[in-house]
Amino acid sequence: RFDVFEFEWAIMGFTPLGADSTPPSSLRAAKVLLVSGIARGSSFSDLVRQSMGAPQVAGHLEFADHHHYSGSDLALIEAEADRLGVDAIVVTEKDAVKLGEWRPKIACLVSRLGARPTGDLGMVYEEIGRLAR
Repeated sequence: RFDVFEFEWAIMGFTPLGADSTPPSSLRAAKVLLVSGIARGSSFSDLVRQSMGAPQVAGHLEFADHHHYSGSDLALIEAEADRLGVDAIVVTEKDAVKLGEWRPKIACLVSRLGARPTGDLGMVYEEIGRLAR
């Protein structure tokens, strides 16, 4: 007998990029610019919308998967954030690593990705306990 436990990807929270980046007081009401360099940028957009409630996604700059950000890319991101008048820039953890010491004038938040069960977590613990005996 095999039990199947399903999990889904979810954004578990946000951390500022750099200690001096102050996030908006409410992300649910925030107007944000998404920035990603991942294979399926639309999945990032969907996760942000689901995790933040109903933020106003003013734009999404999608770069190629494994993109290495140049100075001109960072200038483009800041210019787009200014043009759109957003409260924050939201990036993936994968991209945050590649942004190095960049500290934009506007708050930049790093989304933390995790997996969460789609069903009753109690069943998972019961199965672990059964297997541990």
